Amino acid sequence: MEDNEILYHYTSIEALNSILQNKSIWVSDCRFLNDVKELNNAKEMFVNSLPQYAQTALDLALHTLGFNYFHCILSLSKSPKILSQWRAYGNDGYGAALGIRCKDLNRVHSDLKKELVECVYHDHEGFIKSLLVMFKSEIDEIVELYNQNQAHNIFMQHFESSPDLLDRIVTQLLRVKNAAFEEEGEFRFVVHVPANNVKTRVSNNLIIPYFEHSLIDIGDEKFSWCVTPEIWFGPKADDRNIYAINAFQHFRLLMGHRIHKYDCGYV
Repeated sequence: MEDNEILYHYTSIEALNSILQNKSIWVSDCRFLNDVKELNNAKEMFVNSLPQYAQTALDLALHTLGFNYFHCILSLSKSPKILSQWRAYGNDGYGAALGIRCKDLNRVHSDLKKELVECVYHDHEGFIKSLLVMFKSEIDEIVELYNQNQAHNIFMQHFESSPDLLDRIVTQLLRVKNAAFEEEGEFRFVVHVPANNVKTRVSNNLIIPYFEHSLIDIGDEKFSWCVTPEIWFGPKADDRNIYAINAFQHFRLLMGHRIHKYDCGYV
């Protein structure tokens, strides 16, 4: 992605108001996506594609990482004009799509590993094979660590404190998505969060782990429009929401934002 390119996060009006007020956005644990087995299936494909001697080491390493780190995701789309996204994530057209500039996703939380990636909908087998080549040195190092520390507790302790060898592998595995969702054209902003930094919320009787990702540093609030330069309201959204944006502009928090309504006739 180009640094100045804008991606769009579809959400409810309530969530949009919270994001604008708090200058932060929630990234949720990947195990609470639409396809709850998505990462596990990708991991299984990856491990099973490895040479036999490497499978046990990688399987144990990935299993250990999953206990100590949460792989949290912010889902984004290339366009604010995807009706299926409005229906599924924009509160059936009553919500909003917030435009976020790609380069600014890494503005805050420099201590966390983060990466923006595009989902892969086809030829998953070929994609997994390409990862084996891409991460050959990391795989070899993990296997060597396992051979040197076959006491599982010692091997696991390495990844509890130092997940660097696995972060990029997991990020790439999170690109694998079912072809049925191809219309979404999803990009994922992946953040690897230590367990002690995770909060929880409840939605539809489900406790969901999430990380509150700040979009801008404290003291720089007046520049928030640089990070989120566009707001699109859905086709069913109340037009008074547009007028209400003036409340934020009064405090110079949204000066420079481009406000739109996606009027596609969906009622």
